[in-house]
Amino acid sequence: MSATSYGNGMKPTVTDSRQALMIAAAGVLFSALWSSAFIAGKVGLDAAPPFYLLTARFLVGGILMISASVVITSWRPYYTDGWRPWLLVLLLGLLNNVFYLGMSFYALQSLPAGLVVLIVSTAPIVTAVMAYFILGESLTVQKIIGLLVSLAGVGIIMYPRIDRGDFSEILGIMLVSMSTLALASGTVVYKRYAAHIPALWVNAWSTLFGGLMLLPVALTLEDITAVKWNATLLETIGYLVFVVSIGAMLLWLWLIRMAGASKASTLHFLNPPLGLFLAWLLLDEVPAWNELLGVFPVSLGVLLVVRGK
Repeated sequence: MSATSYGNGMKPTVTDSRQALMIAAAGVLFSALWSSAFIAGKVGLDAAPPFYLLTARFLVGGILMISASVVITSWRPYYTDGWRPWLLVLLLGLLNNVFYLGMSFYALQSLPAGLVVLIVSTAPIVTAVMAYFILGESLTVQKIIGLLVSLAGVGIIMYPRIDRGDFSEILGIMLVSMSTLALASGTVVYKRYAAHIPALWVNAWSTLFGGLMLLPVALTLEDITAVKWNATLLETIGYLVFVVSIGAMLLWLWLIRMAGASKASTLHFLNPPLGLFLAWLLLDEVPAWNELLGVFPVSLGVLLVVRGK
């Protein structure tokens, strides 16, 4: 259907409206899938320690994605392009898989999944600050306000737990905070050095390298006899590999292609409330009053930062 004149502009077509609706629905779905990784991880901990669980996820996912790359001709130059692409995916595997997911999944042993999602959701804010110092990107007034608003929300959420003095909870919060820093670091590294490399190629190899690096950690620190090869473990690994590692990544790339990177990034503000909602719905984690109060400034702060161009 063609557009018709409407004042000085153009009236949106039915096709445009449907496309906008599709993008919005896909955005909500992506945020739900991203948040659900920690929900699934919490369930999977009943069948395996965190490092073994992640090692299986990374090795299976990496092998499957790399196998699929055989038919993607645009990836072939990167196999013979010297050592630089391989060093980048090795570093990204360390930051995004070993450190980010390794520490956050370890923290799931002592923290509710919804709280982990809330803290990790501040990664775009940490990224904006790091990008200012490392990449020379602007730190606008809107971004600074977003940073302060989110920090206030995080303080509201975390203070009661820290004040209780529970060592396991404090350790968990520290680990998730460091994992968020690792995720932000990985984002900055990708933007600075690897933005010209196909994201799927980077994701495939960094996932496999993450599994290879995490395997000796699991063998050293965890008891392999604690792994229960039951339906819970297999279903969790299957969900994390096919739905999160592969499905959510493909959906994210589709959103970037359809809406642009800037608009797609605004979807991150949905992660905190969706994380709390899914944890309540699927794990029966009833959020505390301070978490319900703090989720709003965290989400608002993320939105201000990712929109603060």
